[in-house]
Parts: sequence; structure tokens; C-alpha cells
Amino acid sequence: MPGRIRFEYRSLYDVVIAHVDWQLETMEDIDIWYRQYETYFKPRFSRKVALILELSKFRLHPRLTTQYREIRNRILSEFTTSSYRVKAPAKQKTIMYTGFVLAGGPANQFDSIEDALKALLADRVKESGTLRITSKPPAGEAGAGVQDAQPRSSNRPR
Repeated sequence: MPGRIRFEYRSLYDVVIAHVDWQLETMEDIDIWYRQYETYFKPRFSRKVALILELSKFRLHPRLTTQYREIRNRILSEFTTSSYRVKAPAKQKTIMYTGFVLAGGPANQFDSIEDALKALLADRVKESGTLRITSKPPAGEAGAGVQDAQPRSSNRPR
């Protein structure tokens, strides 16, 4: 049975929190995993947003590391301005930090979603010199609340 990702948009912080419950063991799993992100983000946002990934239930088979990194980087570049990882298991942290050394990209780890939100806000202050907090999603952008993404098609990402 495929895993699932429960998405929660927090409009006050303009961030999506993804609770990732997946055990990626095949390329088909990676395809479905990617489509869950695509299915959630594409119809809801006309721009990139910050992403916090809660990874306590995420597992990746080591033989898929190269393919996973490619698709992970695609997700991050297509849909996100920044990303923060929470409660990643030890094996996944090793894969993340190795990928950072080999190919660059984000590599961070936090003990809680609240800690990741603090880091997000601190990064925004560093970037702009001001803190941006909103009370509602931008006009025309749905997404408040919690949503489960269902994959649309079986086409593999290009």
C-alpha cells in the first residue's frame, strides 16, 4: 500500500507542513510520492512557499538514494522557497547530509515543528531585514487547513 502525505497550510507563516508517512522501496513508490506533492501544490499555489517536512515516519531504501535525490530536488525547486526537516530518522539524515555534500541543496534538522518555524522566521528576517507574517492566504490561493494529496496519474516525472 502506498504511503501518504498529510499537508497542512499555515497561512499565518505562509508555510506548508507535510507529515510524510512513506517507506520508499521502489521507483514506483518514488513516482507516487512525487505525484502527491504535485497534486497538493499545483492547484493551490501560483507561487512557491516554504515547506516543513515532518519525517518521523519516512524511510528510504538505500538503493534508491540517487533517484530520490533527483526527485527531491525537483520537488524543492518546483514548489518551495525554503525547506526545513523535522524528526528525520538517522538513516535519512545521513542520506540528506551526504546529498548536501555531493550536490548542494538544503540540509537541516529540527527537533520540532515549532523549532523549524522559528528557523523559518529567522531566515526571513536575515533575507529581507523584516518579518513577514500573514493572516490569510494570498487572493486566489486556497490551502488553509489540512489536506491529503491523492496522486493523479501514473506518468513518471520528467
